[in-house]
Amino acid sequence: MLELNGRTVKALGSIASKEANRYALNDIDVKPGSEPDTTILDATDGRAMMRLTYPANGVDDGRIEPAVHKGAKVKDTIRLDGPDLSVETPAGCMQVTRNAEAGPYPKMDEIIPTGEPVATVRLGTDLLCKLLKAFSAMNRETGSLNGCVDGGSIRFELHGQTSPVTLRAPYPGDDGQEILAVIMPVSDDREPEEIDPNETLQDALKGIACINEVDSTGPAAESRVMHYRSVATSNLRKLATWIDSGGVAPDPVK
Repeated sequence: MLELNGRTVKALGSIASKEANRYALNDIDVKPGSEPDTTILDATDGRAMMRLTYPANGVDDGRIEPAVHKGAKVKDTIRLDGPDLSVETPAGCMQVTRNAEAGPYPKMDEIIPTGEPVATVRLGTDLLCKLLKAFSAMNRETGSLNGCVDGGSIRFELHGQTSPVTLRAPYPGDDGQEILAVIMPVSDDREPEEIDPNETLQDALKGIACINEVDSTGPAAESRVMHYRSVATSNLRKLATWIDSGGVAPDPVK
């Protein structure tokens, strides 16, 4: 048996498709996981997907329909037990028939990338959401220009596991302007990144020098200064982490 709170089911259901002609994707798909005693819930709109994995067994294949996941309230409990689904609310409990024949659901296991990632970084959920909401509000007009949907596109620039992540997007309506944001990664207990301390120090100094060379009256001057400041601070942070972990300090700057 698996019990879910209404907030979780509603949040997962928000990823599901809202298009009536894609009725198979309107549901949340439920199935046993590949690991023993696990249950998987998938939701997708064909462009993005989300998967939740729970330590639970005894849940049969089936779907959670929009009537359940859209209408879920925070204090509700959605209970899955074998082929049965029930919704318990403060007012009482009702049994729901799960949709078992809504058409084939995408094989999500074939879509999820496997193997070692090219790069990884941990970001705080609330802070990332705050930035993305701001980008979406400012960048929505560009969606029709670059072929993207849902508020345009954002480029993520990764400079290392412990370095700030840069987000960039074109600013609608002003040629040459851009939206730039920087978010600090969440620290953890990973081994410090292997660096050449002398090269890292030189990269930091180059960033500082570039800040002083930016024409304050030129186009996108503020975003250029923020970029070079990010380059300088990220390299200085790498160097500090390297030295704190026992690494060799760089040669003195002449």
